[in-house]
Amino acid sequence: MRHALLFLLFWFAISSETAWSADPETTAGKTGGVTEISMKRESCLGMCPADELVLSADGGALYAGYSATPRIGIYTGKIDNWTFTRLAAYLVEQEFFEKDAVMTRSEGLHMVPVTFTIVRDGKATKKRLISEITPAGWAIETLMESISSKIDWQPVDSGISGQLVTSFENKDNFWTNLPLPNAIISISPTKNNPTPNSRLGSLALSGFSCRTDKEGRFEINLPSGEYLIQSRYYPLQGKGVAGYEMSVTVLSRGMSPVILSIR
Repeated sequence: MRHALLFLLFWFAISSETAWSADPETTAGKTGGVTEISMKRESCLGMCPADELVLSADGGALYAGYSATPRIGIYTGKIDNWTFTRLAAYLVEQEFFEKDAVMTRSEGLHMVPVTFTIVRDGKATKKRLISEITPAGWAIETLMESISSKIDWQPVDSGISGQLVTSFENKDNFWTNLPLPNAIISISPTKNNPTPNSRLGSLALSGFSCRTDKEGRFEINLPSGEYLIQSRYYPLQGKGVAGYEMSVTVLSRGMSPVILSIR
């Protein structure tokens, strides 16, 4: 209850117009040297949103949608310094990262683990917990979701744009391509990916999953590098069809077009 009330008060503060005009020096000394705050949510059998949010003291913001989210791929944005300062001060004041995480194997697969991380004085501290049963975790997750919803997210200007089709020979002996809607597309960086050590590249290491639209098309914005694309299509009879697999090199700008064909 105490954590929930503190969260509501904090949320009201960052939402009010008058709060934005306050002097940031009043809380700058309470951030404890925090320069980065992130939250990563894991998937639960592909049904729960899997994503990662990274907020930096320099005003930068990164978002990676891995699966089951409205935004799939990597996006960049800006966070107001005043908002970051107050979020960091809140975490420090609540001693969120000093307290033990609460997580056991009995919580079940339907509850999604969330990993919170702060970088303080150059050192990363992680805390993995089930926010659904941990009031403090729920408060921080809800707060960071609220902050993320106010950011103008822009996709990185590179990635993969493709279409999944099935090729068959018709009665006139011509090959025909039929789009495959609602198929699963999985994309992961290969060992030859040149950007694993960059901040954007590190977000891509978890891999991405989406479904094709009614025309069999898909598009995922990714940093430059080499990726492996895998597809799987489930027709009406419910039998999975092992689809196409190929590697694609994403350049630093523009979308790399691909056609995946299942016979």
